[in-house]
Amino acid sequence: LTDAFIYSFRSGYDSAFLKTGNPIGMAELIIKADDLAKIGLLVLHKGNWKGKQIIAESWFDESMKPGQQFNATCGLLWWLIYDPATSYITFGDHDIQKLRDVGLDDAIVNDLAKIMGRYKNEIEFWNTVNALPSVKEIGGRTALRDLLFSKSFFDDIYTFETKNSRIVGFAARGYLGQLMNVFPNKKLVVVRTIRTTNAKSPTDSFFDFDVLSYQLVK
Repeated sequence: LTDAFIYSFRSGYDSAFLKTGNPIGMAELIIKADDLAKIGLLVLHKGNWKGKQIIAESWFDESMKPGQQFNATCGLLWWLIYDPATSYITFGDHDIQKLRDVGLDDAIVNDLAKIMGRYKNEIEFWNTVNALPSVKEIGGRTALRDLLFSKSFFDDIYTFETKNSRIVGFAARGYLGQLMNVFPNKKLVVVRTIRTTNAKSPTDSFFDFDVLSYQLVK
């Protein structure tokens, strides 16, 4: 899609540049996996492509820091990946209270209250959530996330602890599991794409991608 489409779709825009037909990179981008990997390589080399500096290196240094104080995994238009060996998840009373405040069903909240504690990563936590009877009944963790989205709750239901950890990678995450991870120290770019028409299973969103892709190179 281009900005010309956005202009015609939402006529309220009055900026002339929206009519020029520039490609929109933030959504509706149809791209092959190997071409997405090229973008990852550009990021890996901080804007340098085949010896030519296309994007200022300082832009990458700034955009790949935590962008605010509320969520350490949010950079400036990037998700930040922390060292799995030194980061972890906690799920406690304040997390439960957030779910109560948003109006999540009592049966689900009460089940979730039974699994409060510390988890080594998202895989361990979500596998535990998936095993809860009330979560199984609604269709698993993906259904739980969808239910929370319908209540305008877009935060993680757990707390990600990064105080003594370091950033090891950067991630771009798209709808239905269009994913790209970049791990500079490992010189590794990992991409995953899926057609919208093929995304039928709750596992297609691939919530475990960060942890598993980081393990590809020891």
